[in-house]
Amino acid sequence: MLGPGETITSLSVAWVARVRDVPLWLLGRHRYLMAFTNHRLVVFERQRWRRRGQEPVLNERLEALALVRARRMIVLSQVLVVTAAGSRIVFEFRRRDRAVARSLAEALKPATTP
Repeated sequence: MLGPGETITSLSVAWVARVRDVPLWLLGRHRYLMAFTNHRLVVFERQRWRRRGQEPVLNERLEALALVRARRMIVLSQVLVVTAAGSRIVFEFRRRDRAVARSLAEALKPATTP
């Protein structure tokens, strides 16, 4: 699954939700397994009984993602990302995974505002 010269930078579990036209605090979040490499962000469904060969829910190159906002709150770190297709996705990390949230935010280019 990894390309040539690609290495896994970090693995983490994050709450993920697609942002729609409702307030962010009303969105239903689900926990996903996130693999962050030096070239891509790969997100898998988190299940109790893993199936072999499971396809990722999100498999995007870092160049195709743009950072909208990164916030560090008391309990969670929140990273809001927009894809090349225009989908807005929020990732929320626990306190112990703040380093992963920070490295993700630093790896993405800032989103341009119209």
